[in-house]
Amino acid sequence: LQQLDLSFNMLSIYDIQSLVASLVKNTTLRSINLMSNVLDDRAMQLIGKYLPRIRGLDSLNIEANRFGENGADALLNGLRTNMYLCDLAMPRGFMASEQIDYYLAINTGGRRLLHENSQSPPYPLALWQLVFERVNRLYEKEKETRATVIFHLLQGPVLFGKRT
Repeated sequence: LQQLDLSFNMLSIYDIQSLVASLVKNTTLRSINLMSNVLDDRAMQLIGKYLPRIRGLDSLNIEANRFGENGADALLNGLRTNMYLCDLAMPRGFMASEQIDYYLAINTGGRRLLHENSQSPPYPLALWQLVFERVNRLYEKEKETRATVIFHLLQGPVLFGKRT
C-alpha cells in the first residue's frame, strides 16, 4: 500500500493519533489524503509532533479541514526537521504558509540527499552536480524558488543544524 485515501471520514483525534503513530514505523506509505475530515488544531499539532519521525510519507492532503494558525504553526515546526514530505495540499493564507512552502521546496530539491550523505569532508563533489540538475529540472519555470533552494542547500551546515 503506497496511497491511502481517508478523505470525508470524520476522523477523530484518536484516529489521527493512531495514524501518525503507525506512520513512524511505516516507510512504504507515500501518500495520505485527509481532506474534509474536520481536523482541528489539535489534530495538526499531533501531525506536526510526529512529522519529524515520519520517514516514508512524501505527500499529504489536509485541505478542507478546520484548523487555524496554531495548526499551521504546528505543521511548520514538524517540517523544520522532516526531510521527506515534498507535497502538502492545505489551505493558503496562514502566516506560516510561506515558510511551509520553503521547507517543501528544499525537501523536493534534495535536502535529505545532502543530509544523509553528510560526511567529513561534507559531501562528495559529484553529488552537487546531481542536486543542481534536479533543482533546475524541478523548478525550471520558477527561477526565484530555484535560486532560494540552491542557496539554502549550499548553506548545508546551518540548514542541517550542524555546528562548525
